[in-house]
Amino acid sequence: MKIFAVGTFLGLIFSLGISSQTIIPPALEPLKKILTSLPEESVLKEFDFDRTQPFSPVVKILSPNTLEVYVNRDLICEEVSFTSPWGDRIKGYVFKLKDLQLPAPGVLALSGSPGKALAANSFAGQLARKGLIVMTMDALTSRVDGSKFNTPELGHQLILGQIKDFRRGLDYLRSRPEVDPQRMGVTGNSLGGIFGSGLLGLEPNIKAFLFQISMAGISLRDGMTNGEIPPEISSIDPLRLTQVPHTAPVLWQNQKSDQAIPKQFSTLSFELSGGPKEQRWYEGTHSTNPIMDAEGVSWLVEKLVK
Repeated sequence: MKIFAVGTFLGLIFSLGISSQTIIPPALEPLKKILTSLPEESVLKEFDFDRTQPFSPVVKILSPNTLEVYVNRDLICEEVSFTSPWGDRIKGYVFKLKDLQLPAPGVLALSGSPGKALAANSFAGQLARKGLIVMTMDALTSRVDGSKFNTPELGHQLILGQIKDFRRGLDYLRSRPEVDPQRMGVTGNSLGGIFGSGLLGLEPNIKAFLFQISMAGISLRDGMTNGEIPPEISSIDPLRLTQVPHTAPVLWQNQKSDQAIPKQFSTLSFELSGGPKEQRWYEGTHSTNPIMDAEGVSWLVEKLVK
């Protein structure tokens, strides 16, 4: 069996570096058929977990100068933790305006590699200042030793674990009394969008998705490089989950000169992903910029607040 090693799957997760001159191999066609096929019910059930387990939350209100995003003192910022599906604790932050009319829309903001909550806090602050209650969280990839996930079988478990963690985060955010569970959104930056796109097929009550400098799933990118992906990975790839019928609009914001997720990857990923969608292009590399962020914030607020 071919080993799906650190240089492929985990190379994507923990380094996000690749040549922008990658050639699309003919062998990609069979992979495209898999990724655009509707997932079987048995595949979707793999992402289930016990959603009745208590969150046992711990909440601490932070002082105004604790986080850079909080410096203007117009936000309430809470450091939170709650139990994960695996028994450890997920740490995150919740941002909201001090004088916010409740209940308000809730947004789960997922950061790039390796998935630390702190990396998403600045964008979370921008969203919160527009009347959203935003939570960032430490993803599974920031809490485990990635070098151990170096086979197709372990890569399979990591994909499942990452997305189950995100679903757990959504459940906790929904459970908060100040959040309107009927007006929920998800944002994902880079790695956060690669995995977070899988929520399109698993969370039908999410109203809008915003993904920045990202693409749907893992297999397409590596398949375009090597022409071969183990079925343990492609069968549950987040891109395949986007084929589940859904009504939530999705905005993909990509950079034309992104060295980590080149335009050919994000373009094909967008074309193959399912559901109502829009893709906007910006002049830049693998980072967001004020124009991209402002447009993303405005778009998400329009979908959730107005």
